[in-house]
Amino acid sequence: AKLHLEVQGSCDSFQCDLEKGWSPKPDHFKLQGSTNAQCCRPTCRRWKCGHGYKAHPDYFDNVASSNLECCDQLCSSVACNKSYGVPPSKRDALGSTQQECCKPLCSKHVCMGSWASDPKKKNQAGSSNEECCKPSCAALTCDSSKGYKYRLERHDQAQPEKNPEDFCCETTCAFFKDQCGRGQGMDDADEVKMKQSATA
Repeated sequence: AKLHLEVQGSCDSFQCDLEKGWSPKPDHFKLQGSTNAQCCRPTCRRWKCGHGYKAHPDYFDNVASSNLECCDQLCSSVACNKSYGVPPSKRDALGSTQQECCKPLCSKHVCMGSWASDPKKKNQAGSSNEECCKPSCAALTCDSSKGYKYRLERHDQAQPEKNPEDFCCETTCAFFKDQCGRGQGMDDADEVKMKQSATA
């Protein structure tokens, strides 16, 4: 019986598919083969960057297979020291050091002016009122023309997300001037009385 041997081609005559992420092996001219896997090495074009890394076209033709060689690091993958963190605004930004990416946690920030501390953000990174705080009642205008006046004892407390007027303001007699029943009236010319606190 005759023995049939399959003759394998030489990698020297095989063209690696650069567009699909293959580059010739250094000694490809000495190798036998006829496929990308046999004759070529993978480039960054074939590498999928992991979490916290981002692909960059400048690296596509580099012969490599790792996040460090093929991708740019994002701040979201940087480990910050205790009491520091990566703020939401920087998570998708390029960065590889704590100096580039980390900020003190909001628990270290003192809310000033018309801002109040927000417990939900204490473990979030930030260093400004906008990043770490909620508007306080001091930032809300109570409409006196509608019969509201400011609650002084709540000026430094955070506004609730719903109906902040009900928390930060209180009603005065002026609020009820159009709600008096039949046969009842209100002396709306009495400015002192109209500004007094009142409930239904």
